[in-house]
Amino acid sequence: MSTVEHRYAAVEQAAVQALTLRGEATADQPAIDVPDLRKQLVTFPGKPYQPRRARALPYWPRSPPRAGSGAHAPPAHGRLKAFGPVSVDDLKWWTGWTPTDTRKAQASSGTQAVELDEGTGHLLAEDLDATDAAP
Repeated sequence: MSTVEHRYAAVEQAAVQALTLRGEATADQPAIDVPDLRKQLVTFPGKPYQPRRARALPYWPRSPPRAGSGAHAPPAHGRLKAFGPVSVDDLKWWTGWTPTDTRKAQASSGTQAVELDEGTGHLLAEDLDATDAAP
């Protein structure tokens, strides 16, 4: 085994041990316990391509779909299909969209308003037909 392979194996073993001691960890906590995880590794020095493992940003920048582009409808439809009926507030919380974008997505998903114990919810029209046919 080369020196680099020994180093990788040692860091891997330390990371596994740190995770075992913690039980659970967020993405940045293992690097607190194992400082070598914070180092940038260049795996192919001198090559025109340099696959690298670099330190992650503290957040993932989002580029939400533009309002009115229709890009909101598929995720809204999927959420309604899996968990409907849902309120506009639930859909907004799940997606992180603005209230306006959430209402537009819900409206473009072909939903029907239904009364819930907590207020008004929305159900896909295809699911509403299935509940009407149930005995």
